[in-house]
Formats: sequence, C-alpha cells, structure tokens
Amino acid sequence: MKKKKLKVAIVSAVCALFVLLASLTVYAYFTTRVYVYTNEGNKEAFHTGMQLQLLFDKLVPTLDGTEIELPNYTKNGDKVLVYNEKVTIDTDAKWGSAENPYVISTVRHLQNLSALQSLGYFDLMYLNENFEDGDYTEGKAEIPYFVICNTDGTPTVITSTNGDTITIKPIGSAQHPFVGVIGGAFVDGTATIGSGENAKTTTVSAIHNIKVQTTTNQTDVGLFGYVGFLGEEPKQADITAGTAEPQFMGATSSIKNLLISDVQIVVKEPNIAELISDLFAPLWEKYFDEGKYHRYTYTNKEVKDGETHPEETHHIGILAGHVSYANVDKISVYYSKEDIKAIDLKGANLTKDNYYSVSGILGMFYNMNCKVENVETGHCVIKMGTGTT
Repeated sequence: MKKKKLKVAIVSAVCALFVLLASLTVYAYFTTRVYVYTNEGNKEAFHTGMQLQLLFDKLVPTLDGTEIELPNYTKNGDKVLVYNEKVTIDTDAKWGSAENPYVISTVRHLQNLSALQSLGYFDLMYLNENFEDGDYTEGKAEIPYFVICNTDGTPTVITSTNGDTITIKPIGSAQHPFVGVIGGAFVDGTATIGSGENAKTTTVSAIHNIKVQTTTNQTDVGLFGYVGFLGEEPKQADITAGTAEPQFMGATSSIKNLLISDVQIVVKEPNIAELISDLFAPLWEKYFDEGKYHRYTYTNKEVKDGETHPEETHHIGILAGHVSYANVDKISVYYSKEDIKAIDLKGANLTKDNYYSVSGILGMFYNMNCKVENVETGHCVIKMGTGTT
C-alpha cells in the first residue's frame, strides 16, 4: 500500500512539475513574443510569411540614377570583385540591395529592424544562404542594406510621434550579429529634433529619444548590440602565433552618417519570462559560438585575480556594444539635457562574473574601418584596419 502511494506521489509530482514548466513556457512566449508594426500602424505578432513591404519603406522612383554613399561589393566580369564607396539608386533592383535599400523612415521601422534582428530573420534571409552556398568566397557576398531617411532621401528624425520614449532591444546579439550596411540621408534637406524652445535643426538623419533596454543575459549592449561581418577569419591561436593574418573573405558591415540623440542604454536583471526566453542565448555563445565571433580584451583568464582585475564578460556602448571588422563613419552623439542617463546599469547585478566594459560610443571594437583589397580569384580580402584592440 505504501509503495502504491509513493508511486502516486511521484507521478503527481512529475505531472505538477510538467504543468508548471508548460505554464511558465506559455507565459514567457506570450509576454516576450516579438511584435512588428505594419505601415498602416497595426501591431502584429511576427510570422515567417509576413511580407517585408509591410515593415519598411521604399525609395521613390524619381531617385533612380542618384549616387549614394553605401559601401557595396559588385562583380566586374567573372573574376574580379570591385569595392565601391558609392552606388547608383535603381528602384527596380532587388529590394534590400545597395541600389534599392530598405528605408527606415519612422520609429516603427526601427522597431521592426530590432525585432527581426532578434529573431535571426536576416540570418535566414542573407547570411545562412551565403554561408551554405559559399558565396562569400566566390565574390557574391550579399548582405542587407538600409537607409534612415524619408522616401525621397532627405533627412528624417526617428522618434515617437507624441514625445514618449520608445523602448527597443539592441539591434544584433552574439547569437544573431547585425551584418549589413546602414546609412543616413543622401539628399540635402533638414529635419527638426524636439519641439518648442528645445527644437534643434539637423542636416543629417537622427535617432532621437529612444531607450535601448535589455537584460544581463545579453553580452553586447548598445543601439546596435553586436555588429559583425560575413566571412570566416583564421583561428585566434594561428593569429596569435603569427602563422595567419586576421583577415577573411567576405563583406564588412557599415554604419555611417547618423546623429544619435538622447538615446539611453539600460541594462537590468531579467524577470521570469525574460529569463526563460533568454535561456538559450548564453548557452549558444558558450557551447556553439565560443571563439568564432566573440573576443574580449582580457582573454587569458589564468592571469586574472578576479576581484582586482575582473575579466570583462559584457560590452556596452551608446552606438554599439561590440564591433568586429566594420566601418563606422560620421557618427555624432548628442544629449539635450544633463540629467539624461546615457548608460544606466543600476538595474544590473554587477559582479566579477558579470562585468561590463563600458567605453562611451563603442564598448569594444576589433579591426574597425578595415582595408578592403581586390584579388583575382573572385573575392575580396578584408585586412587589418585602423582600429584594433
């Protein structure tokens, strides 16, 4: 009789645990699910069949033939890849290409970029396909292109329409790095930041009054969390030993011609739903991504004494937390009031196991503004740039 009661008790406990886990999973799903905004202003849960034209804008056809500064890789014949600092707009070209980039003209579009990036959408659409086909070694590297401007190419201010602070997640993470090109306005014009006596005029596109908020589960934090590259570089051990150069074949990311205004970076401890939702991101980086994309200033853990010289585990910057092999050019940061906290870590439990490297505009960078060289075998070689660790 006692054994039967014990079996019943064990089965009941297992069932109760299963129900609890299922309930927590459902709760986490519905409280952390990713939403996007259509151009009609509708808020919808993202699904894979959703058409991107609902989520971004397009340039007007009258811009066809206009030159724009967006770094681009194009094939010249069958062998040589040409790196161009300028391309010519063609609204009949593939949408999302350098010639016909996605347009971010409202705060909804910026929210959509953040949401799609956190889902790994652009990995699926661009990066995975390039890696599987080996295109990045054959002169066919394809990454997404964005411009932050009005549809006629003039400057815009990405901000709330009613003055409220908009909250988004960092664009790009260690699991899903942002790999792409983002540029600002390319047609002369002005836009207004703020209102009343605090109004300011800008001749470049701006991102204004945005709060970027995440938890301590995310390694890299900033408006852009992790800015990566398309390609593979030699193993760090070979680079350290001097048997290989830190270079790769592929394409670099680029962020240029933008004003970052009153953008706040906030890090806090995760709640239950966020803890469950973020569970696999640290595991991915620890077991699947270790040493492939991520690097730290302090890489030799054995010589650190923990308390006095903790090894950084996180990177944080206003524009980007971590940048590898990317071009960052003509970026300005502005705060309209002294009491605006650019970086707020008060909600984070900062210990030797959760230590942030905070460096203003960029938290951590490696080979920034790198050199692009053409070769005769049909691909580009990206070499050491002006920015190193």
